[in-house]
Amino acid sequence: MTIVELVERERARMRVLELAAGAALGIAVACGVLAVGALLLGHARWLVLPRGVPLAIWLLLAAAIGAVVRTTMHRLASRTSRAQVAAAIERERALRSGALRGAIEVADAGAFGRHAAALIADALPTRGEPLAPEMRGGATRRASKFVAAALITIVLLAIVAPLRGDGLMAILRPVRAWRGTLLAPLAFDRLPATVMRGDTIRVTISAAGRTTVELQDRTTGEGWTHRALAVSQRSGLATITLGPLRGDLSMVVTDGRAHSDTAVVRVAEQRDHEHGHK
Repeated sequence: MTIVELVERERARMRVLELAAGAALGIAVACGVLAVGALLLGHARWLVLPRGVPLAIWLLLAAAIGAVVRTTMHRLASRTSRAQVAAAIERERALRSGALRGAIEVADAGAFGRHAAALIADALPTRGEPLAPEMRGGATRRASKFVAAALITIVLLAIVAPLRGDGLMAILRPVRAWRGTLLAPLAFDRLPATVMRGDTIRVTISAAGRTTVELQDRTTGEGWTHRALAVSQRSGLATITLGPLRGDLSMVVTDGRAHSDTAVVRVAEQRDHEHGHK
């Protein structure tokens, strides 16, 4: 092999190691940001935090990946250039400083240049062993560390995903999280259409995926009342008993993003009820 081919072979292997290190670091950063974001937003905390948090996580992720790409490109330019690799080979092979780089420059400059390059090439191993083992070993160790970090963050994300799935989903679908359409719609379950004046009613709200909801109710002629209700994590339901009712009851439930349709329970007088049965 010519001196140029030997150095280019070493460069190619260094580039592979640097690219592997950059890719592994990118995966580690992406999985780490997603895992931390899922922990932050999970258990329906994305509903109470500002709407823009999932989008902010995407911006953070993009900035982090951009930094990894810039760092990798810089290392490729500074650590795997022909001059840098040749200088490392000179140091590690105890060659005179500049000897290899000079031989590369004159390798195509006539018979004298080719002869000088051949002399340098004869002093280097040609069977595939590293020309600069310390340089390649350092790059290998760096790539190995980043691969290990990537594997750790992948496992972390795999653990977090089922435990904080709603937080991860809010990151993966930030527009739906912003609009409040990420979860199943809020709805009243088996609400009676009409009750007697003075009766109480059991209001059941279907609110899967939430931890709390707010019930807003208003009796005709009165102002709106706001009630915070806990949602059962097992059933996905929130319940409350209202009454005794003095007039028609209007109700809306919200989780802070989405709102249910307005439900109305009519209140009938006893004589109207009896008249309806005749």
